[in-house]
Amino acid sequence: MDLKLTPELQNKLINGGILFLALFFSFKMYQGQRQVVTQLMAQKEVELNKSMTITSIDSLNKKITAYKQLVNTKDVNSLFNTINTLVSECGVKISSLKPLPENSTPLSTEYAFQITATAPSFHAIGKLISKLENHHDIFIVTSVGITSSRAGSGNDSDLVSVDLRLTSFVIK
Repeated sequence: MDLKLTPELQNKLINGGILFLALFFSFKMYQGQRQVVTQLMAQKEVELNKSMTITSIDSLNKKITAYKQLVNTKDVNSLFNTINTLVSECGVKISSLKPLPENSTPLSTEYAFQITATAPSFHAIGKLISKLENHHDIFIVTSVGITSSRAGSGNDSDLVSVDLRLTSFVIK
């Protein structure tokens, strides 16, 4: 059997071979680009997650800054003025208002006050405690001592004595 390749058959085989090589290289390039696209999509997801995390951290940072500004807009003198204003609004008379030693931690400073006062009724004391604890300067009533005594005058009105210990914080 004699295999003679005619020029026409040789051209077809060469063209088929070139076409096969072109398809093979095209397929390999397609696989490589598909791999690159897959990696880029994965990287895009990672970057989106990072972006969401950074946005979340930024919003928390803004909230913390706002809380620090709310809590830290005070000094001891402004706290005294606030306490005096709230006490007078409730009809309570202060006998003494003493600052206690500061308690400083790495994150905050605690200011404490001892208040001795008299009031015409228990309701006035309750109103005072409510106003103190609901005030935006953030006072915490840590101890309360209440006593009632009859006045020595002819009327039978009760005077109520109260000893309060208040605490307020400044975040560093």
